[in-house]
Amino acid sequence: MATTTSAPNVEALCRACFGRAAAELFDVIAAGDAVAAKKPAPDVYMLALARLGLAPQQAMALEDSRNGLLAAQAAGVACIVSPSAYTAGEDFGGAARVVAEFSDLGGVKGLM
Repeated sequence: MATTTSAPNVEALCRACFGRAAAELFDVIAAGDAVAAKKPAPDVYMLALARLGLAPQQAMALEDSRNGLLAAQAAGVACIVSPSAYTAGEDFGGAARVVAEFSDLGGVKGLM
């Protein structure tokens, strides 16, 4: 996970939404409080890639905002966008795909 929010917020959200600790759900969490610059800077993506030991071409970003898309692109990571009610009017040019909902991808195979 590469997120602008803080690690404590990720933990609280995972416990509230999934009833599980964040570390049980994600191999790596790169949070906004662990990097110098937040999205649209690529810092959080670069941290996640380093922790995973992956090249940008080996990853896919799932984002809901233009700032997220710009961060992924700046890190060299392809990005699929599902706009939220707050970001629906933003420019998502350059996204690998734009979908109404991530469930429209049909699972991991839909990322390829």
